[in-house]
Amino acid sequence: MMKNLFGLLAKYPETGKVKTRLARQIGKEGAAGIYRVIAERIFRNTSPDKDSDFGRMLFYSPPGDKGRFESWVPCVELLPQRGRDVGEIMANALKDLFDRGASSAVITGVDIPDLNRTIISDAFLELEHADVVIGPAEDGGYYLIGMKAEYPAIFQGISWSTGDVFDETVRTIKRMGLSYSTVKTLSDVDRIEDIIRHNNLFQVL
Repeated sequence: MMKNLFGLLAKYPETGKVKTRLARQIGKEGAAGIYRVIAERIFRNTSPDKDSDFGRMLFYSPPGDKGRFESWVPCVELLPQRGRDVGEIMANALKDLFDRGASSAVITGVDIPDLNRTIISDAFLELEHADVVIGPAEDGGYYLIGMKAEYPAIFQGISWSTGDVFDETVRTIKRMGLSYSTVKTLSDVDRIEDIIRHNNLFQVL
């Protein structure tokens, strides 16, 4: 097993179950279509190639949807997401990667249109001299986190789904006496303005 393991966290693009904030603006069906387009772009653009220094796994949700994911994203190892909130889900995903022999592990979601394998490789490079790596999001959260050992406390006491997530996480990392580094700041798609910014992706909808 490759020492660098990358995990993608994905939900199945079922109408009414994804991008709920965006759905309030454009409708549930449109939001699900947007999510599918972005996710399929991420599946392609983060797939390891012959020069990549990492292996990839996919953590799926809901837990009973393995069959649909096998059809949607063939040829990738699948594991169910586990946890009561986003913090537990990320902590458990990282644990699963370390349990599979990773010496460095990085996870992301699938709703960041500009995410690609170069950014994933950059994150693993940062972990050569830092305990934790984070990819800041423009809304004050983060889209990527990675580490060289399990630190579940990083995900505790965080005000999820707020603009304080990145700052709170950095404060926790510092309080734990760990070093951290960052990779490129990116944005997700949660509002109509975000769709306009990435309009070229959604002309098929």
